[in-house]
Amino acid sequence: MRTPYPSNQTLPFFALLALTTLGGCPDDGDDDDAGSTMGSTAVGETAEDTSPPASTGDTTGLGDTTGDTTATATATDPTTTGFTTGFTTGFTTGFTTGEDTTSEESTDTGEVLPPGGTIIPLYTYPTDPSWATVADAKQEHPEVEIVAIINPGSGPGKAADPTYDEGITMLQDAGVVVIGYVYTSYAVRPSVDVEADMAAYANFYPQLEGVMFDEMSNTVGEESYYAGLSIFATDLGFGLTVGNPGIGVPESFVGTVDTLFIYEDIGLPAPDTLGGWAEDHARENFAIIPHSVPALDAGFVGAALDHVGWIYVTDDMLPNPWDTLPPYFDDLMDQLAAG
Repeated sequence: MRTPYPSNQTLPFFALLALTTLGGCPDDGDDDDAGSTMGSTAVGETAEDTSPPASTGDTTGLGDTTGDTTATATATDPTTTGFTTGFTTGFTTGFTTGEDTTSEESTDTGEVLPPGGTIIPLYTYPTDPSWATVADAKQEHPEVEIVAIINPGSGPGKAADPTYDEGITMLQDAGVVVIGYVYTSYAVRPSVDVEADMAAYANFYPQLEGVMFDEMSNTVGEESYYAGLSIFATDLGFGLTVGNPGIGVPESFVGTVDTLFIYEDIGLPAPDTLGGWAEDHARENFAIIPHSVPALDAGFVGAALDHVGWIYVTDDMLPNPWDTLPPYFDDLMDQLAAG
C-alpha cells in the first residue's frame, strides 16, 4: 500500500519505500501487489494480457519506491510517433515534430547517432543533494536531455509545497525538463481521477512541463484510455507524456504517450531484445530504467541507444531503487553524450 510522504519531510523521499511496492496502490488503502515491472518481454513482442505485467523478479513499479510515488504516463494520438505535443528539447527534427526519424538515425547510413537522453525518477525531496546533482549534470552535459519525474505524494499531493516549487524552478533553470507522477492502475483507475491529479499539478506547479503515467496497461483495447489522458494533458499545457507499462507493449500503444518505459527490472537487458517492430519507430518513443546494476557496462549505453532514446541505470536495489543516484551517474551522462 502506498504511504503518503509527510509534509515536514525529514527523510529522503524514498526512505519510506520499504512500506510500499513500486507498482503502488492508490491512497484509498487498497493493496495493489502488482508492480509495473517491465520484465523480460521485448518491446517488439505483442504480449498477452499482462496488465498488471508479469514480474521477472522485480515486484515493484517505477513509482512506488518512495512510499507515496506512483509513476505516470500520458497519451497522444496513437497514430503518431515521437513528441507530438510541442516538446522542443529533443535530439532530432522528428523528436520535436512527431515525425518518424528511424531512417535518419539508422547506423546503417553511417551517420553518427545524436546524444541520448535520460528520464530520472527523482523521488527524493527537493532539499536532497540529488536534485542539485541532476541540475549540475545538465549544465555539464548540455547536449544530453534530462527529464526528472517528481512525486510529491503518489501524485501532486494535497497542496502546493513551496520547497517543490523552488526545486522545480532550480532544475528548469539548469535546463532539466520536469514532469509529475500520476498512477492509472492499469487503466482501472477512473480517468476523471487521473485528470484531477493532472489538473492539481497544473494548479500547484504551473511551470511543470509534463506528466508520467505509472501502472500503464499494455492490454489491446485500452489504448484510447491513455490517448484520452494525453489529450487532456496537452490541453493543460503539458508538452511531454511518459507511460510506464513495465514491460513490452503491443505496437498499437506507440503514440498513446510520447515515450514508453519498455524495461524496468533488475539488471541490464540484452540490447537486441529492445528491437523488433520498435525499429520501425523513432527511438525517442522508448525508454529503459534498469536497477540493481552494480557497475555500468562501458558498451551497454551505446548498444542500447541503437534502439531506445532514453536510458537511466542505477545500482540502487529493491525495495527502493530510486532513493539515490548511482555512483556512476557522471559516467552514464558521459556515455549518453557520446551517443
